[in-house]
Amino acid sequence: MLWDSSLTKVQTAEMLRDKRLPLLLPTPDRQAVLERFPQSVFLLPARPISAVTNRLVLLIPFGAMDIGGLARLITQMTAGTDLSVLLIGISIWSRQARENIHWSLAHLEPSLKANGLRVTSRLVDEREFLSQWRRLFQDGDLCVCLHEHRILKFGWLGAKLAPLVARRAARPVYVLTGFRARIPHPAGKKLKELVGWGTAMGLITAGFLALIRIWPALSDTSRSVGALFWVLVMFVVLQIINNWMG
Repeated sequence: MLWDSSLTKVQTAEMLRDKRLPLLLPTPDRQAVLERFPQSVFLLPARPISAVTNRLVLLIPFGAMDIGGLARLITQMTAGTDLSVLLIGISIWSRQARENIHWSLAHLEPSLKANGLRVTSRLVDEREFLSQWRRLFQDGDLCVCLHEHRILKFGWLGAKLAPLVARRAARPVYVLTGFRARIPHPAGKKLKELVGWGTAMGLITAGFLALIRIWPALSDTSRSVGALFWVLVMFVVLQIINNWMG
């Protein structure tokens, strides 16, 4: 795993030993929380950060996750503290993604509130996310991010979200490795759009050329019916492709 050289990566085992970092995760069950995901790491920015955590910020991607397990983890991380929780769902401008993240927020927020936590949530588009640091984050935030979470920052390949947050927002990030989640790679969306629109343009062109070929042989009535039929077929095809792309 490659991280930006300006960041400090603290392994879980080191976090358990290091006496300088106890307030970063102030819960009395700190050791139990860290041992639950032994391969996870803390990313610390080069710039000075608040010594005391005041709020937990959970970054939620589009994908299939164990919402119950995530709620238990956040409850455990905030147990015995006065930490509030902010849930940030990061959408990828897809109807399917927005519905998925809305579902995650709608189930996760009540679960945390039922455990007595102070929770707020918001949905942010990933195209705007990187420009909204000051409005989203505050001093004393500890961000929690899944290791698999990527953002379409660099074209097709995307980039790991955790180091971007640590570097750009200068906030410590607890990167969960080993949590059960299936997060689609962001490049898959771009490829799907390329295939979908390429197919649509190919069908429109083929249909138009076929119509031109038979046009001289048609009567006026047949031309009107044929043109209307072609428009309706193209409309249905475009709707199917658009739904497939999400």
